[in-house]
Amino acid sequence: MQLDDLKQKILTIANKEYPGVALIEFEDNKIVSLSEYDIEDVIKALTELQDNAFLINAIRIGTDQTVSFGHLEITAKGRSFLK
Repeated sequence: MQLDDLKQKILTIANKEYPGVALIEFEDNKIVSLSEYDIEDVIKALTELQDNAFLINAIRIGTDQTVSFGHLEITAKGRSFLK
């Protein structure tokens, strides 16, 4: 999997808090640490990172199809990809 700039930034944010969980913060309907990106692009990147086991618990879809995200927990695979 290729890491574009957005995915690289997401992994870097998650890695800074390792072994804890990084939180994505919102302000004025923008993601504070990723304000240059649309929320839809961030959700897509988080989904791809989670699907490829770079992050866990990044995206959750409820029974009512509500998407929630914001807790970034990087995996060993994600940490090794940053090196």
